[in-house]
Amino acid sequence: MLERKRLLRKLLPRRAQAVLYVEHVESGTDLFQAICERDMEGIVAKQASGRYMPEATTWVIIKNRAYSQAGGREDVFVPR
Repeated sequence: MLERKRLLRKLLPRRAQAVLYVEHVESGTDLFQAICERDMEGIVAKQASGRYMPEATTWVIIKNRAYSQAGGREDVFVPR
């Protein structure tokens, strides 16, 4: 497990309401397929080895183009 994930897990309560800790996912392809099958909007991801830098984020938004509730939500995720 990556060091930052270990530290994050210690900080977050097990049953937090607003924030959910998620284990590291090795296969983004499998995760994306599961997201699409459940009609979810998409994934926000970054490389496991990537540094967290708030001023220059390396996070990527991967949208499910078939998401059934996408109408009117085009501007929800606005790139910085």
